[in-house]
Amino acid sequence: MKFLIIGAGAWGCAVAAHLKRCGHAVTVVCHNDEAKKKILSDGENKTRLPGIKLEGIEFITPVEIQSETDVVMVALPSHVFKEAIGSMKIKTKAWIGLAKGFIFETLSTPCELLEKILPRGSKVLCLNGPAHASEVAQGLPCAMVLCGRAPHGLMQDLQEAISSPTMRIYTSRDRRGAELGGALKNSFAVAAGVCDGLQIGDNAKAGLLTRALSEMARLGVRLGGKLETFFGLTGVGDLMATSYGEWSRNRQLGERVAKGEHADLLVARGLTAEGYRASKGLLQLAHKKRVQAPILEQVVAVLYGRKDPREAMMTLMGRKLKKE
Repeated sequence: MKFLIIGAGAWGCAVAAHLKRCGHAVTVVCHNDEAKKKILSDGENKTRLPGIKLEGIEFITPVEIQSETDVVMVALPSHVFKEAIGSMKIKTKAWIGLAKGFIFETLSTPCELLEKILPRGSKVLCLNGPAHASEVAQGLPCAMVLCGRAPHGLMQDLQEAISSPTMRIYTSRDRRGAELGGALKNSFAVAAGVCDGLQIGDNAKAGLLTRALSEMARLGVRLGGKLETFFGLTGVGDLMATSYGEWSRNRQLGERVAKGEHADLLVARGLTAEGYRASKGLLQLAHKKRVQAPILEQVVAVLYGRKDPREAMMTLMGRKLKKE
């Protein structure tokens, strides 16, 4: 197949490297000519994905995009979708969103926003799950889910095309639930990092994450996802990867705050952690939907109220006893 990937960041380049190993023709759209020349000169994306050679992949700028391709993948933050994609006219079988996040103002996921921008009738899917860019680029094993409503034949073709000996692709029709899982898990990964920073043990972290999954599923279902989705790769899988990965910025934020640093200062100095930005909005949503979210409440109190992390943990441990 011919794949066009819009976005030459870490994830866009990692997916491009994977698809090239699968034998596909891959073109990656860079933001501008300077970024394109830099990658072509270095043979890799030294800034975002150092050490990964990007051989056999075509790099272009937006003005060089051809009018037809088999599949378009969007590896951009959702807030630039309209500016970057709004004027594009591409004939394609499917659009696949690679971004994670949640637009609080409209309660929309990235793919839902993409649908509003693209021509009516466009097939918009998402590819989601526990997959870190560096590991995918290196060809280490992982499993992901291709989610959305498209004809069975097209879903099967895409599943087979993206799958390889190092990437196992499942399919699901619950696109909203899958995207919600990718957005919700970040705040709970901050809580997991707090466990690491406090050095309170594996039992504590396992217990917290089990209850975090329950909380995540409750809120996710109220926001339109299916319960079973949160117990799959895009729910518990993504939560575990982000909560245990040494590379996880959300986990790092929680760990460093637990060791005495201030969240707002860490973020101001460049620690980009989606859980910091999302936790307040998610807690407001939980209150609005009347969903109990005790872990989210403590995450917000620690990150924004500078509550002592150990006190926050004791607040959770001291809640009224109940059935699981």
